[in-house]
Amino acid sequence: MEFLNLLIKSFESNTKNSNDRYSEFLYHCYYYLDKNNKSKKMINKYIRDKESLIKYIIANKKAITSELSK
Repeated sequence: MEFLNLLIKSFESNTKNSNDRYSEFLYHCYYYLDKNNKSKKMINKYIRDKESLIKYIIANKKAITSELSK
């Protein structure tokens, strides 16, 4: 997921704890998608994208956490 790599690169955290960093990253992704919701026509598309991205991040927690700690 190229979009996920973009979100990882844009994410900044000061916490050292990997679980806290993962939680902050999850919030960052959710907030980023909400912020980029521009028009009413695109709402359903963004809702589906947001839900699928969050499900992917939750399902791949271990891989995402290791990627965030690099």
